[in-house]
Amino acid sequence: MRIAALIFGLLGVVGSGVLNAKWASDQNEQWLNTVKGPQLLESHPTQQAKYAELDRLTSGAHSLLAGAVLGVLGCAVVMSRKGAVASAVFFIAFVTPIVVTQDGKTAVFTFGLALAALFSFFVKPIRAARRKRAPGIPLGTDMV
Repeated sequence: MRIAALIFGLLGVVGSGVLNAKWASDQNEQWLNTVKGPQLLESHPTQQAKYAELDRLTSGAHSLLAGAVLGVLGCAVVMSRKGAVASAVFFIAFVTPIVVTQDGKTAVFTFGLALAALFSFFVKPIRAARRKRAPGIPLGTDMV
């Protein structure tokens, strides 16, 4: 389960990074079009729509970048066999961009993080090593 969570986590990180790069380039292009375009009054509806789209792209790109960073953190945590913590980190990395952007594309590209959250939930922790006792020593004695 640990390896499956790692693979799907990395796929989700790659998807989040690809969509982040796409939206960051769209944001730069939109910014240039807004600045080069006709300078309308800020109260004009088309200008307000352009600024709203630019703001959505900016917040979406930032949330996708944060999701990618959290996905890498989740991969590190799942490899240290802390499954419940890794599951929470992967789930936050999956849900945050969807909530911020309110767009279905983010769910498609970062779906690997959701699967990583599911698989990492079933990762078993490392068992504590049992002390070996010499024969004849009772269980209640302290072995210092």
